[in-house]
Amino acid sequence: ILVGITFGIITAFIMDHFPAILSQKLPKYDSMVFGGSHFSSIILGIAALLAYPVSRIISQIGLIQSIVISIIVASISIIIILLSQNQNLTIFMCAILAAAYSLLSVSSFPFTLNNLSPRNLTFGVGIFYGSLELATGVFNILLFK
Repeated sequence: ILVGITFGIITAFIMDHFPAILSQKLPKYDSMVFGGSHFSSIILGIAALLAYPVSRIISQIGLIQSIVISIIVASISIIIILLSQNQNLTIFMCAILAAAYSLLSVSSFPFTLNNLSPRNLTFGVGIFYGSLELATGVFNILLFK
């Protein structure tokens, strides 16, 4: 459940809150044609492109270490992006966040499957995705009161 909640919060942040934040942080790149939602899409696209190389890293270091590393790196990246006034640093940290998000995306579901008994597999997968969506919803409600 904790992995799903953390994954949900990071996902909500990237998909729902990053467009406005990145439009403000990167005014040089923000325009009528290319805006904050495009930045979030690029982050998610980079994360998707990194999925295969990241899966090989996960095979070497293990699921638990991958999840811990990805949560720490994603959290630090988000904090630096929020505090940064430097556009180049913001872009660099977005790339780091994309890599961390890819690591979390690829490792969290197998971690969930590995920790479930075959008898409770469907229920456990439902709990994982339910906790992910619950965290996303609560995070959005708290930020958009």
